[in-house]
This record gives sequence, structure tokens and C-alpha cells, in this order.
Amino acid sequence: MSTPISELPYNTVTNSVSNGPAPSSHTELPARDIPRETINHTADPQVTTNYLPPKQPQYIEQQIQYQPQPSKTDKLLEEFKIPILLSVLYFIFQLPSVTAFIIRLLPSVALNHELTMTGIAVKSILFGCAYHLSMMGMEYVNQ
Repeated sequence: MSTPISELPYNTVTNSVSNGPAPSSHTELPARDIPRETINHTADPQVTTNYLPPKQPQYIEQQIQYQPQPSKTDKLLEEFKIPILLSVLYFIFQLPSVTAFIIRLLPSVALNHELTMTGIAVKSILFGCAYHLSMMGMEYVNQ
């Protein structure tokens, strides 16, 4: 009824040994199943010698970057930063102590403890330098 397991063709070695030197019909491909054209192998870019796969986008680059929206206070402060700075500097340079300091530093720019036109020009140059230094300091702090 049933065939003993030792007689079943389950191993290629036993098949080739049992059938002799000729290849076994159980393990041989039919001629119709053997590919004859090699165009698929020669046109495939992955079989070239120095093949590099196309660069895949990074996972982090694919994510949408979250950028928090600035508050209204931040927007107003950014918009009025320069006018506020100029107002504070103007107030400081209009103080009598600053005028007295300039007169003490450069006595030739004053006449009767009042600034001459040259003294006013020196004061405005100092005002411009103070503004420029303040802007550079704010840029340094923001970085």
C-alpha cells in the first residue's frame, strides 16, 4: 500500500546515485523553463561594478519642522525695537551731565558752558557711535 520512505526520491544525491551518471528527471529543469536571453541581467543598473543606489531622502528632512508663532508682544517689541533704542539714547544724550562731560573732555567745543556748533557735531557723532554699538550688541545677544 504505502512505499517505504527509503524508496522515495527526496534527496538529489540519492536520485543521482540511484539513476546513474545521467541527471535525474526529477531535479532537472525542462528546456522551456531555462532563460535564454540575458538582456535583463545586462540592463539592470544594480549589476554594474560601482553601483550606488539613488539617494533616499533623510527621515528628518521629511518631517515638517515646527516653528512656534511669535506672540503679539514679541512682534511689537521687534517692530519698535529701534525707535525705543533711539528714544532712550536721545534722552541720555540730552541730559545736562552728558553735556558737562563733553565740555570737560573737550573744552574747545564750548563757549560760556554752552556747546558750540562743533560741540553739537561732536555730540551727534557720539550719539551715532552709541547707536551703532547698541545695534552690534543686540545682534551679538540675538545670536
